[in-house]
Amino acid sequence: MATKSLKKPSLEAVTTFAEGGNVRAIRGGHAPAGDVRLTINIKQELHRKLKIKAIEENTTVGRMVEAWIQTWK
Repeated sequence: MATKSLKKPSLEAVTTFAEGGNVRAIRGGHAPAGDVRLTINIKQELHRKLKIKAIEENTTVGRMVEAWIQTWK
């Protein structure tokens, strides 16, 4: 059975990924077209508060994050 290599990807591969090229092959294509998947680590209590806030505002955590980022200059 072949094992995956743990070596670091080349700068070219990282740049291609960051620019949106060959993304489907790297992450399996689970995000809708035009979107990318974002994974972060936050404290469990903050995550709970975030989910509750999203429910209270009848939105999603993703939409809340997008709205927050849109406020940046």
